[in-house]
Amino acid sequence: VPCSISRADLAPPPNGVETSIIDGIEFSTVGHPGNRATTDAERNYYSSSMYGSVANPYRISRTEITTAQYLPFIQAYAAVNPSVANSLAFRSGYIRPSPSGQLQLEDPSIANFPAAIGLVAAMRYCNWLHNGRDGSAASFESGAYTITPIVFTPDQGYSDNISRSADARYWIPSVDEWVKAVFYDPNRYGTGVEGYWMWPHGSDEPPIPGIDTNAEPFSFDLSPVATFAHAQTPSGLFDASGVGSEWSD
Repeated sequence: VPCSISRADLAPPPNGVETSIIDGIEFSTVGHPGNRATTDAERNYYSSSMYGSVANPYRISRTEITTAQYLPFIQAYAAVNPSVANSLAFRSGYIRPSPSGQLQLEDPSIANFPAAIGLVAAMRYCNWLHNGRDGSAASFESGAYTITPIVFTPDQGYSDNISRSADARYWIPSVDEWVKAVFYDPNRYGTGVEGYWMWPHGSDEPPIPGIDTNAEPFSFDLSPVATFAHAQTPSGLFDASGVGSEWSD
């Protein structure tokens, strides 16, 4: 899930990208509504489909959600549903119960590590933000999403449609929204000539592990968000090639 604790030390975005801090989350505004999708020549190795066309401007957080930002949500959710909130799959591995039972960070040094968040937890997190961080039980169950049981099918898909509300203030990005924020550049082929890069750091050359990304083959080692400050997407996002996994809807 792309979201971030507000960090004063985040590097500035590329020229022309507007950023804003809302509810402690630093967002990039992705403009150029109605942009075209990828062409066949611009498709990365992972996809045979054309993506990236988005009709409206939107904001997307510059980094993944961190454990420090996730902690207030899981503490609020634990107050109304302790059995679920205390499960490892829901609370994220870096958040542990204290001896008194209060959920807390395992270690302050991992505050800016990305939180490992399941799909339903991410949906409830969006509801919580949508409802102004209200601590009532109802605020977690509807708003951006109406929470219903999600059944995984044998082909690793979902048995139902996960759709955000029309008036959602926060949501899990669509594939098109994520692809645009990561690969799209309004000046890809020259001033005002739009297109897509092959890789998330604005290049057709793969990012170099340890220099542009912490992602290595068969490695899931984590590091703080925005460790590689120079390796931003054209929209000013960090870590689109590594650190943590991200959901789309």
